[in-house]
Amino acid sequence: ALAAFSLHLIVHIAQWLIYGKYVPVIITSILALPYCLYTYTEFLRVTVMTPGQMLLWAVIGVVLTLASFVPAFFLAARFEHWKNRSYLRT
Repeated sequence: ALAAFSLHLIVHIAQWLIYGKYVPVIITSILALPYCLYTYTEFLRVTVMTPGQMLLWAVIGVVLTLASFVPAFFLAARFEHWKNRSYLRT
């Protein structure tokens, strides 16, 4: 989850650099990225995993996060449809 979150922050920072103007959440992305870097260094310091194992689990976490997008968007669309139908009845 930390790898996916860090990647998400990096995407926002890249958008800001590419577009050259304010991008929503850029302030929090810049503030949260050092926390992610600190957490990675602490994991490396206290864990029994090798850096290679940590990288493998990071990749697995990112893949699982991306795979969860399909059901998440499906359920969000279903909820939106249900919500709109409920509003029409009132």
